[in-house]
Amino acid sequence: EIEQITDLPGDETAPAWSPDGETIAFAFDDGGSTDFRGGVATLASDGSGVVTELFARTNEVADGPQWSPDGDRIGFTLFTADGIHPYVMAADGSDVARIRDEPATVLGWTPDGQRILLSGGGSFVTVRPDGSGEGVFIEDVPEKGRLVIDWSPDGQWIVASTPNRSATISGPASLRLYLMRADGSQTFWIGSG
Repeated sequence: EIEQITDLPGDETAPAWSPDGETIAFAFDDGGSTDFRGGVATLASDGSGVVTELFARTNEVADGPQWSPDGDRIGFTLFTADGIHPYVMAADGSDVARIRDEPATVLGWTPDGQRILLSGGGSFVTVRPDGSGEGVFIEDVPEKGRLVIDWSPDGQWIVASTPNRSATISGPASLRLYLMRADGSQTFWIGSG
């Protein structure tokens, strides 16, 4: 029972369910050939209603929207001409703020919603949603930190893998799977292929 719920010009990528399951956030670009608009939007999970643009910029690419566990905020990564920047905004698109000066990508929120896990400079770091209190979570992360992650339901583990697009660059053998303790103390390679 597959149902298409968007029909916008360009691309819609990186969908993410809201914690209550009522809304899907996604990244978009309008497919413009010279000047394009890219950003983050939401839509009711059943496809009803209208697409709501929360954030949009010209000639910049937003990616990987991540809901906070309480559903009040969304973190995302913005790719610009001058670098890769992590952002957080309210779930209604207000209060947009860059949360780190150095380049980084948003990986996800800690299960308690108090911090955001970022990948930057080959390490995982965490920051508070206002960008303060940066701390190193794991130094010298596998794959130079170019991973996608998910937390275990009990919050004790993180599973990570190389992004799917890595397979198109260097073949399927480049896809690897890792398991990490949520306190950052140990990382295990658990598979590839």
